Amino acid sequence: MSIFLISIPFFLTGCKTEVMKSPEKLLEKPISNESNYRIYTEVRKLTPIDTSFVLPRNSNDVGKINIVDLNKDGHSQVIAFKKKINEEQGIGSIYMYLFENKRDKIINDSERMVRITGENLKSVNFVDIKGNGKKQIVLHVSNRGFENIYIYEYSGHNLKKIADFSTSNFNIKLNFYRYNEGEKVRCLALLQDDVNYNAYVSRMVLQDGEIIFEKDQAIKDMDGLEKTEFVNGRVSKNIYGTMLVYQSFTGNINTEIIVFKDDKFHSVIDGDNIKMKNTIFMKPVDIDHDGVLDVPKIEFRYTNSTSMESNVISWYQWNGNMSKKDGNMILRKQIYYCYDDNFKIAIPKKLENKFYIQQYFENNKSKFTFYYDNNEGEKKSLFRIDVIKKTAEDVESKTKNDKLENVLIEDENYRYIYEPIDKDLLKEYSITLEKIKKLISLINT
Repeated sequence: MSIFLISIPFFLTGCKTEVMKSPEKLLEKPISNESNYRIYTEVRKLTPIDTSFVLPRNSNDVGKINIVDLNKDGHSQVIAFKKKINEEQGIGSIYMYLFENKRDKIINDSERMVRITGENLKSVNFVDIKGNGKKQIVLHVSNRGFENIYIYEYSGHNLKKIADFSTSNFNIKLNFYRYNEGEKVRCLALLQDDVNYNAYVSRMVLQDGEIIFEKDQAIKDMDGLEKTEFVNGRVSKNIYGTMLVYQSFTGNINTEIIVFKDDKFHSVIDGDNIKMKNTIFMKPVDIDHDGVLDVPKIEFRYTNSTSMESNVISWYQWNGNMSKKDGNMILRKQIYYCYDDNFKIAIPKKLENKFYIQQYFENNKSKFTFYYDNNEGEKKSLFRIDVIKKTAEDVESKTKNDKLENVLIEDENYRYIYEPIDKDLLKEYSITLEKIKKLISLINT
């Protein structure tokens, strides 16, 4: 699925690809491509001067101006979104303009326009929701307390509305993803009740010209859809799904793993799992580069640091078992991050869950002592990392420090030095200078 996006001031970026490719955006970063700039200029001239370009809230996927091959026939369309406020009546309108595009030029007299009464363009998706190989345009617009969804199809050079939905009882957030290879794209919808605040993981289905929401399960601890985010990808070795990150009423940041099976959405690991709770917002990422998303868990018991700039994060991966009883999160990696001194270090496997890091400052050095901790009150010091700020003379000579053989890494400002403490313990846990060199790296280079 290939799409371009344009948004002011002139931007051209590629978007994230998670099984489905995204549109190409032309207005997200300064447009350096001459043909894209020409398209932007033409759209601006061909649309009313009293309207302004509007960026959908799902701006990672869609821009103010987009180039899309809707019918998958090799002929692309330029689709732009603009907004106008009638100040006298206090009514907002969202405009969608479609132009035929040939060789990076807009074809004369090809304009098609749709006007929708609304205040906010919450999301736009170009997606094959019907499973017929062609992309429909799904617009999500809010207006005066109503959530409105419109689905348009481009056929025979005409924009046709094929379905719509409106409610004032729920807030809505949409996520489109291909959960199983060979199947069509599905829509995972979150619906939050305006009365009891229960949120429902639902399927949005297009059926006989109607948009229907089938509720699969409830989440009773979600503090608003604006504080949620979908992360799509492989959630275990052989399963694709969505990791739903949301803020609870208690202020925790919870993550749920949702998969699509037997024509329903299932939460296989929910936010009540202690490994899925955090104190700040952190998105799942593939931390160990195995193609599977890992869930971060901030740990406070492994260091004496009281700053969020210096802490340990445990990264967990779902074991892929669909059973609530046997499904579990497996520890993949523990990493100590110190943003103040710009380094991170992965904890050696033999020390995972059995270590402690004491950070202190002495003689213009940041010192980090790593201990073996058996979690029964016994700590044994293993090694230390000293972070030394380089002097002007040191930078010039590059030889001032007499312990260069123990240097782990360095940059323009700092040198990171390894100091072994208990050589017998280091040998027992297979820790060497060369091993620590492989585990440590700069955060910002």
